Amino acid sequence: MGQAQQAAAAFENERAASNESRSTSKTLLERLASRQSEEIVIAFAGPVGCGLEDVLDATEQSLIGLGYQVVWLKLSACLESALSSGHLVVGSPAGSPSFVRSRRLQAAALRMREASGDLHVLAEFAVERVVVERSRAAISDSEVRPVPRRVAYLLDQLKRPEEVELLRTMYRNLFYLVGVTRPYAQRLQTLRERGMSDLEAATLIAMDRHEPETAGQRLDRTLHLSDVFVRNDIGALPTATIDRFMRLIHGDRALSPSRDEIGMYAAFAAGLKSGCLSRQVGAAITNEAGDVLSTGCNDAPAPGGGLHPRKGAPDWRCMHLGSRSCHNDIHKRHLQSEIGSVMRRVFHSEGCAVPQAAMDRAMDAIYEDTRVGGLIEFSRAVSSLNRNTCH
Repeated sequence: MGQAQQAAAAFENERAASNESRSTSKTLLERLASRQSEEIVIAFAGPVGCGLEDVLDATEQSLIGLGYQVVWLKLSACLESALSSGHLVVGSPAGSPSFVRSRRLQAAALRMREASGDLHVLAEFAVERVVVERSRAAISDSEVRPVPRRVAYLLDQLKRPEEVELLRTMYRNLFYLVGVTRPYAQRLQTLRERGMSDLEAATLIAMDRHEPETAGQRLDRTLHLSDVFVRNDIGALPTATIDRFMRLIHGDRALSPSRDEIGMYAAFAAGLKSGCLSRQVGAAITNEAGDVLSTGCNDAPAPGGGLHPRKGAPDWRCMHLGSRSCHNDIHKRHLQSEIGSVMRRVFHSEGCAVPQAAMDRAMDAIYEDTRVGGLIEFSRAVSSLNRNTCH
């Protein structure tokens, strides 16, 4: 065989190998694509009386329009099952049927968290239900995919921030939390229409927002973790807000940010410049056309002007000092310790011997469940208690 023929044969062999490699690669990509999930998990959080059902309906219709099969999962089903089976036993308060049912579910959720020692136990139930529904879909799927395609799970509803944390860890960018709001007066009206008295409605709303027990509901903290907020006023339909959100998370490039969204983005970006470890808060001023005129953030001024030290100048911000601890947190812990000292002195004078472990739990509860833990006046951005951290 001549050199030209050898070269031609080598070229053909190389091209064949390349084609085979591309074919194998394509097959592998197709196999990987077949295993990709187009599932989406959307959880909801909203105060009692906010009309959550309207938002769920709007979400379902929007997802159906996008080609999804929608599965509703009510977390309260776990509580109702435990109550009906006798695994959970709670008292029945006096009052209207609607009030009694809601209070029993609140009490059942509290008992379940306390008994399990698990603050996100209801989120675990939701994950379990998703697995069950997924298995059913896989069995009925003629292609027998490992996960079904284009399925949306709507979780009704979350009441603890730990539940959000678990679901975000589990589903990552397939998980979204929708926060539903409604003015207080309208929520009272909604609960009255369900047969509750004003006292019952007010009691239920207060317990729903923040139960006094450590394992109780923490809707106030949960709602703040939402990816989108839907104001669901009586007489107004949430369809437009939900449709916009669904289109955004599916990458619809035809949607441009609104003036409010541009302003909020600018405020958020400004907050990232803050060196305060306690709170990073940004603000933006816009004109009527939505143009950003100025931005700012909370921080202590630097020597000579401005917020941040000049190049080469000493940086006395908390993040670079000593233990690199938040100045605000240090003083809040000092306050917590002072409260503990007063409590111990009073108990001692009354002849009460309180175990140290019980005292420690009480002090932790005071810090976490009262406004002590939320104090901000010791922050370096507003305090002049320490010359090293505030200029």
